Amino acid sequence: YRRDLPIWAANSIAEQFISLLPKYKQEYRQSLARTVIDKEEFVRLLAAIPGLTLVPGAHGNFINAMLTNLSADSSLAVCEEFLTAGHLVKCVNEKVTADHPLLRIAVRTDPENRVFAQLLAGVAAG
Repeated sequence: YRRDLPIWAANSIAEQFISLLPKYKQEYRQSLARTVIDKEEFVRLLAAIPGLTLVPGAHGNFINAMLTNLSADSSLAVCEEFLTAGHLVKCVNEKVTADHPLLRIAVRTDPENRVFAQLLAGVAAG
């Protein structure tokens, strides 16, 4: 039976990861705490952008935001603009019906978040 298999029978990558968990427990906790702080600051930056509305429902290190000054038709162009600037953003309009581009944004480091927020402010302004 599958439930009787040891956890390390999953695959060699999972086995290696599981074996390293105890060694980096403190670093992992610090990383989680840093991510929470970075997300809170990023939310504050994004909330101050005119033409952008934060949408609840994102978990972990993600934020959902809607560009209210643009139509949903421009979602692909918006994502391509970010990609050209070196930022990967996921438009989730195919999952959620919205009249405007709905973006799923990953929280990064504070300096990266600040650069992204400036770019996003320019896009939100139209």
